[in-house]
Amino acid sequence: MLRRFLLLSSFVMLLSACVPALIAGGVGATAVGVNDRRTAGQIVEDNAITVKVQNMISELPDRMHAHISILSYNGKVLILGEVPNHKLGLEVEEAVRKTEHVKSVYNELIVAPEASLASIAADSMITAKVKTALTTDIKLKGFNAGNVKVMTSRRKVYLMGIVNEAEAREAIEIARHVAGVEEVVPFFDIVNRQFYNIN
Repeated sequence: MLRRFLLLSSFVMLLSACVPALIAGGVGATAVGVNDRRTAGQIVEDNAITVKVQNMISELPDRMHAHISILSYNGKVLILGEVPNHKLGLEVEEAVRKTEHVKSVYNELIVAPEASLASIAADSMITAKVKTALTTDIKLKGFNAGNVKVMTSRRKVYLMGIVNEAEAREAIEIARHVAGVEEVVPFFDIVNRQFYNIN
């Protein structure tokens, strides 16, 4: 019963991860960009990068023995998960770097056995709790939780987004205090307050 629940949770998570790409590529592109500080073109490009990267790494030897997650934001790509050997980790990074329009790569892969379904489900729960906390707890003017992208791997939370210094500090502090979080790793693009007319 537990296994069925975890499989279902993982399936739902995978489906929800596909939604932004579908929306950004179709009629809903404008709606996605409403609370996003990236340009509409960059949102579409980030989704395209994710698809290209996933297609490239799917052809690598030993890929079936690895658990790899990709997040592309503002041309910067975060790679998370577990690989069976160092060689595959480097091959994944190289494939990402060769992808058109990728500006930089954050390779956070570790050499370890694939995460269990229970671990993946726990990480998904942490991600959901962090997103909720960012939505309810940050009261800074002009901030929207959609400005921060959240991914979790082995209870380590990664944050990406275009934010100012105050928003970055608040987001990191809030994420640190979410139950189950062991570490917070920010990969923010920091902008000045005036750029977004935040007073």
